[in-house]
Amino acid sequence: MGLVSGFTNGFGLVGLWGYIRQEAVGPQVFWVLYFVLSVLLSVAALAVNVADSMPVGFVVFSLALSLPLYYALWHYAFRSQSAWRESDA
Repeated sequence: MGLVSGFTNGFGLVGLWGYIRQEAVGPQVFWVLYFVLSVLLSVAALAVNVADSMPVGFVVFSLALSLPLYYALWHYAFRSQSAWRESDA
């Protein structure tokens, strides 16, 4: 599981780089699917861990680290139309 998590986190960093540079990295549909799947997996993992009586402080810390990345990936996948238009040209 650690290898899969590291691999998907690497994709998240690539998406963050594309967002910061406003450059298309791969097709837009990939980033839409990646965003949706990563948010769903994070919510599921938090739900399972909270059900196993995870300390609330850890949940808040985890959200504080992941929400900025998800915000940037959401903007990259759904709002950065200039990056995707330039890649089509």
